[in-house]
Amino acid sequence: MAEKESKYMHIRNSVLGLMGIVVVLLIQGCTTFGDETPSRGAKAGILKGAIDDQWMKDQLLAEAKMRLNAKTLTPGETLRGQLSRKTTKVTFTTPNSHVLSESEQYEYARPSVVIIGSVYLCGKCKNLHLSTAAGFAVSEEGVFLTNHHVVSSDTNALGMVAITADGKVAGVTEVLAANQVEDWALIRIPELKLNPLPLKGNVSVGSEVFLVSHPNEHFFSFGKGNVARYGKGKTHSVQGTAKERHILGVTEWLEITAEFGRGASGGPVMDACGNVVGLISRVEGSKVADSNEDHNLGRMIFKQCTPIGLVINGASPTH
Repeated sequence: MAEKESKYMHIRNSVLGLMGIVVVLLIQGCTTFGDETPSRGAKAGILKGAIDDQWMKDQLLAEAKMRLNAKTLTPGETLRGQLSRKTTKVTFTTPNSHVLSESEQYEYARPSVVIIGSVYLCGKCKNLHLSTAAGFAVSEEGVFLTNHHVVSSDTNALGMVAITADGKVAGVTEVLAANQVEDWALIRIPELKLNPLPLKGNVSVGSEVFLVSHPNEHFFSFGKGNVARYGKGKTHSVQGTAKERHILGVTEWLEITAEFGRGASGGPVMDACGNVVGLISRVEGSKVADSNEDHNLGRMIFKQCTPIGLVINGASPTH
């Protein structure tokens, strides 16, 4: 797929050239789908463990086009308008206590994770384009957790669709609750009744954590690392140029050492028992003290996630 550079981020520039910039992890692509139909069969995109990334994108775009033509896709404008909803009634699954091996972690989480695709027109052609991120089931009633910026960042999005690891595609119909500062959103995908991942409100610094996400359209990728620290600081809007972005407020972050990149937004961060303790959100590049120093020296990127306790307490206060 020929990618177009997202106006919200470019991780390499953040690491090598920009000073202290924060980037969100939604990937926007130039994959198009006009009147063509996907060339591959309508079976699951996974064969003997190999994930066909292009097949997944083809299915998302085909489903979006079909629903747009049938006028059954919830408009992106409607979804963005629902981001003002603060709370909802949702019952989360009881946390697990049994420790999982690394391979068990992946097999446990993958069926509950989806690729979320926002579809839009670029204004230069008649084809649909796709930007992708992640989300995962938190309720048996078709409720999924992703980032606020996954829904809000593309103001031209016509709507949103999702696909499971085994190739089932459905439309996102509603935003149930969201928080822009904390960067989370609960969305409804009623046609997908997946096993929900349990949420757990805290994890100790130093603990091992595991990820399933879609970095750079490498769908359903597994990662692991450790909790580096809990931090607190300002968070910024993602729309517009760097000068146009503004401070939204102050929030807490769960920082981890596990690798992730653009497209990983909305992926689950899990503890040793498969409980979700964080929501992948953004990366922040370290500053260069002296503009004359080699930008390859002393640079770090900090991987920041929404602590899942914020979601539990904010989305369903009576939980």
